[in-house]
Order: sequence, then structure tokens, then C-alpha cells
Amino acid sequence: MKLLILGADDGYYVKQLVVAGELLGWEIAVQPFTRLCHALTNQEIQLRTCGNLLVHEFDAVLIRTMPAASLEQVIFRMDALYT
Repeated sequence: MKLLILGADDGYYVKQLVVAGELLGWEIAVQPFTRLCHALTNQEIQLRTCGNLLVHEFDAVLIRTMPAASLEQVIFRMDALYT
């Protein structure tokens, strides 16, 4: 199973989730929510992390925190979660 955790990688709960997932043999990536971005391709809009991970390649995405932001940023994040 591939799991993407959106949250602070130094947070206690994120660290515990990583340990638990690794014990289960899962592949886990942690990225801050603020590093989400999108890319327009010939066919579709792709949601990526700025570390260039495709969000749609993960089996699950777990949101640990969503930091405060402008209205535009919050709407983008909500739209990203909807896809």
C-alpha cells in the first residue's frame, strides 16, 4: 500500500503513523500540505506535491494538518481533496 501523509514531517502523530505504516510494510511519503501544486498536461490537470510526487499514484492520502492560508489557497486545497 502506498500512503501519502500531508502534514508536518516532524509532528509526533505523523512520526507514529510512519512507524505503524512501515511495520505493515507500506510505502509512506510525508509532505507538508503547503507543497501541493498542480500541473496541466495534454490530457488533464495533475495534482502533485512540489517534490514531484503524483498524488493519484497513492492508494490513500491522509491529511494530518491544514495550515491557515488565504481564501484562494484554502479553496485550492479543498478542491484538491475533492479530486
